[in-house]
Amino acid sequence: MTIQDKHLVDRSRPWLSASIGAAALIATGLPVNAQAPVELDGILVTGGLTPVQTKSFGRATTVITSEELTQRGIKTLPEALRLVPGFAVAKSGGVGGLTEVRIRGSEANHVLVLIDGIEAANMERGFNFANVTADEIERIEVVRGPQSVFFGSAALAGVINIITKRGIRNGARAGATAEAGTAPAKSFSALVQAGNARMDFAVSGSHRDDEGWDASGDGGEKDGGVNTTVSTKVTADITSALRLQGILRLTDRKNEFDATAFACGNADCYVRDAGNTFEEGRDQYAALMATYKMLDGALVHSPFFHYSDTENFNNTPQGFSSSSSDKADKRRYGYKVAFSFGGSRQHTLAGLVEKKKESFTSNNFSDEAKREQTSFAAEYRGFLTPELFVQGGVRKDNNSTFEDFTTWTASASYLFEATNTRFHGSVGKGIVNPSFTEQFGFFGNFIGNPDLLPEESLGWDAGVEQTLFGGALVVDATFFKADLTNEIGSRTLPGFISQPINRTGESERKGVEVQITLKPIQGLTVTGVYTYVDSTDADGLIEARRPKHSGGIKTAYTFLRGKAHIGVDVTYKGEDRQPDFGAASPVTFISPIVTVDDSVVVDLNGSYQLTESVKVYGVVNNLFDQESTEALGFASRPTTAYLGVKVGY
Repeated sequence: MTIQDKHLVDRSRPWLSASIGAAALIATGLPVNAQAPVELDGILVTGGLTPVQTKSFGRATTVITSEELTQRGIKTLPEALRLVPGFAVAKSGGVGGLTEVRIRGSEANHVLVLIDGIEAANMERGFNFANVTADEIERIEVVRGPQSVFFGSAALAGVINIITKRGIRNGARAGATAEAGTAPAKSFSALVQAGNARMDFAVSGSHRDDEGWDASGDGGEKDGGVNTTVSTKVTADITSALRLQGILRLTDRKNEFDATAFACGNADCYVRDAGNTFEEGRDQYAALMATYKMLDGALVHSPFFHYSDTENFNNTPQGFSSSSSDKADKRRYGYKVAFSFGGSRQHTLAGLVEKKKESFTSNNFSDEAKREQTSFAAEYRGFLTPELFVQGGVRKDNNSTFEDFTTWTASASYLFEATNTRFHGSVGKGIVNPSFTEQFGFFGNFIGNPDLLPEESLGWDAGVEQTLFGGALVVDATFFKADLTNEIGSRTLPGFISQPINRTGESERKGVEVQITLKPIQGLTVTGVYTYVDSTDADGLIEARRPKHSGGIKTAYTFLRGKAHIGVDVTYKGEDRQPDFGAASPVTFISPIVTVDDSVVVDLNGSYQLTESVKVYGVVNNLFDQESTEALGFASRPTTAYLGVKVGY
């Protein structure tokens, strides 16, 4: 993004504010009806080329509902994901600091992020999870393991699909929340849902202003963030067979951060307090989709168009580093078809053809970089017996700037009803395309490599889920393993020029993830999560920022006839290995790898329903002010507390 582009970002803010105001005006003119929204229970939207029944799915999944997000006082996406099996969350900096997620020991860019099925456009540094607030989320679907057959590049280790709330039929309702905290922080959100028998819509807006904390840990200026997001989702039944859906989401953000001093000598001097240092940006998502049913719903046609773009402008004071800007956009359009047949339609054949166009501009590029991809995919899923569900698929990606690729997948789930024991497993190949910077970038001592190949991984998992005491106890354990080849590393050219290359050999990831859910008495749910990961590179060295042991416990208790709730989240991050960029060599640019201690962080949450329409709630994050080093050199969040009120009609 150029300086001129930055002014476009600035000018977008009044438009965002106007959109929030429009939503409020709509809310005042709507009749109120307590109709429930359309539910997704029993359906996994992210399960294949088309939605899949959750109960029969053979892949490792986690679904986080809006009820859980509200109950736990979750404000941002990273908070929601910290206690997902197989996940390692690493935050660098303050409120809006780059926050990465690694699944099962993968790299951060091996995880595909979708918002309502739309691919995020940030293709260079990886997706910054800190920029997504939780206010309008209906549910978060997580599918672990290679999913490239269904979603293409970047779905090598898993997929995270953030599904926002839609409208309701034959009624209307509106709600708002207001919150203040000790950071200090303040936030406001509003949601309007309405519809008639043929269409529905939802309009939401949120604004969060959090002063945060000093990421350098030196007692300097706080590094906060401001995030304003508006979104709308409209669903209309044109006929009994034809449904259209449109989605628009806009985020305007400004995040403060401290400067870094590479090779300054040690980790203590790597992050330096820097006033007036910020990243300013905008994220846009848009989609238009249709479903047309034939043969009494057995044959479903689904054309779609998805668009996303991201603009960033980084400004740092003189003496640290220069300003930078970039802009990425992504367009996907295609067609899906699904045919279900057999008794109770227990078999489904699905197909996909799509075209993807990507572009990237940066002050580190001489020209706009572009590339295209044409993909074809096919899937079968169904019940071979009443107890056995299988799924398989294959995909061919034809790329304009690097080698074409074929991926495949298979999974199965078998239920022994007599003992409520379910076996599940999956295997498949996933890929990650090189980033634009890795292909074409140049800056300082770095030059891109246009001959790079996609990274590829062959991975499998196998597990068993046991339900006991009528559902009061559920235990699910999954073993996983993946071998990564063509991993993108770097080489040093004459003059100490760094260039990315495909490394030889295999990087191995293996381990186990366990989740135990216990409901000992009415109103009390205790969920325990544990993950063991052994992640090594092609030389057998332990990968950075991937603790071998991690997990935690979520406890939620609802009482007083459902009016009151208290909860405790305990998150454990085991000892891990991290690069010390402050102690890097100024000649070779190689950073030593050091061991970082483990940590336990405790969060509290609670709420009380004052009236049918008013709820008060509170959250305390990091109750014991525990230092948890997720990125060496950056200070972790200190103890913070928030109080809020939620009103709904």
